[in-house]
Amino acid sequence: AEPLSALEEQFVNPEIRRKLDVMKGDYGAYRRCRGDGNCFYRALGFAYLEREVWQDVSPAVPTCGTMSSFASLLSKVEDHVQVLPSSRDYVEAALRHVRQFFPTWKRKPEALYTSFLTDSSMDASLVWLIRALCAVACLENRDSSSVTGELGTLSFFLCEVLGHASVEAFLQQEVLRNGAEASDCVQLLAPVALEGCELRLVQLDRTISEGSSRPVEHDFKVPDASDSRLDTSVDNWPRPDSDRLCLLFKPGHYDILYSNDHAERVLKLQANVQLERRCRDPWQCLICMDTEDEAEVFQAWRCHHRICTQCCADGQLLVQCPTCKAPAL
Repeated sequence: AEPLSALEEQFVNPEIRRKLDVMKGDYGAYRRCRGDGNCFYRALGFAYLEREVWQDVSPAVPTCGTMSSFASLLSKVEDHVQVLPSSRDYVEAALRHVRQFFPTWKRKPEALYTSFLTDSSMDASLVWLIRALCAVACLENRDSSSVTGELGTLSFFLCEVLGHASVEAFLQQEVLRNGAEASDCVQLLAPVALEGCELRLVQLDRTISEGSSRPVEHDFKVPDASDSRLDTSVDNWPRPDSDRLCLLFKPGHYDILYSNDHAERVLKLQANVQLERRCRDPWQCLICMDTEDEAEVFQAWRCHHRICTQCCADGQLLVQCPTCKAPAL
């Protein structure tokens, strides 16, 4: 994560800089997400998981609406993986990978950060799980208009309005395909996919909000009987530390936003555990301290720590992790 002020280096447009000045009253930091076509799913999934881990540590971190636990979302993917029209093997592999390490993140934000920021395969697994959850939400709501409102049923909107051959074809082409950007329809599905989590997108571009210098923002929530999408008026801007996840939308890209209070906690922890240095430094075996090619790394315990293939030959070393005491796989 970086202070929000770091964004000023990316923009010279005066309108965008004015918006950044306004945002500083509410937001203190943001987290860059890699821009490879998966950034919406990556930002959404990590923000959700991060919120849950921090709630276990700090009661000051608010609950995100009526959000389900991450464990229940994993179970939902497992229960519905066979109905996905494509990419089932990728989703099943991602599920096994994340389930293996999920218990090690409980009450340990530093373990979560280290795991994701030093292991690209963990990041890829999370992206597939969020894509799968969005696909399941789409299939479950295909004959309902609760998500699309006056546009008709979701199936009608996808096929007749957007021109997809079928709901399954939409999922194969735009949701269950690595690198495919998230469409507006996926944004509407996200709160349903995450079972109650409210989402705010803060739009940082040259768009001018009528009567205000604030960025344009959009709130998405689980639909009720009256609406499916809540656009909060400029004059009634809720604080960002209320019960929602906040993503920063720049044209074609998504990052994670942190409210001022939570930003302080995240940046402080990041400095205390020297996360930036740990992510930059080469991999090093915990036993012999030698550095090898990552292809020679052996995963021995239910944690993010590793040893080299030569050290793993001694069975006595595999009983538990010497650093965090996590049990062997």
